[in-house]
Amino acid sequence: MTFPLSPKPVKLLRSLERCVDEAFAELIHGPWRSLPSAAGWQPAIEVRETSEEYLVLVDLPGVTPEEVNVYVENQTVVVHGKRSSQRRGQAGAMIYTERTEGEFVRRIPLPSVVEGSLLQASFAEGLLFVRLPKQRAHSERKSGAGDDA
Repeated sequence: MTFPLSPKPVKLLRSLERCVDEAFAELIHGPWRSLPSAAGWQPAIEVRETSEEYLVLVDLPGVTPEEVNVYVENQTVVVHGKRSSQRRGQAGAMIYTERTEGEFVRRIPLPSVVEGSLLQASFAEGLLFVRLPKQRAHSERKSGAGDDA
C-alpha cells in the first residue's frame, strides 16, 4: 500500500533545493563575479548594418592603432590586439584595480558575404570603426556585358 505525500513536505523539499542551488551558485560565482576572465579582457562591440555595409565598433580605450590587427576570415571579422600597461612610472603600490590589460581576440560572425579586401578601419577617441562592404550579387557585378544592344 502506498501513501501519498502531503503537499507540505514536497513544498519544503522544493524550497530546500532552491536554497541549496542559490547557495552553491553564490559560492561558485559570487566572489569572482566582477573580476576579468582568466583569458584576459574582451572589448565591448557593436555591429550595425546598412543596405551597403556592416559597421563594427569596438571599445578600445588605452589601445593604440599599432596594437590592433583587423581582418576577415571565413565571413568572420577578427579583431586581435593587446592593451599594454599604462601604470609605468606611477608611484605607489597597487591596492585594487579593475583595469585589465593583455591580449584580446574578438570574432564577430557576419550574416552575409562581405568584401574582406575592401575592409576599412579607423580609430577615434578609444573606438575602432571597421567598415565592411557587402558583396554585391553576381548579377550586379557584371561589367556591362550585354549592355550594347
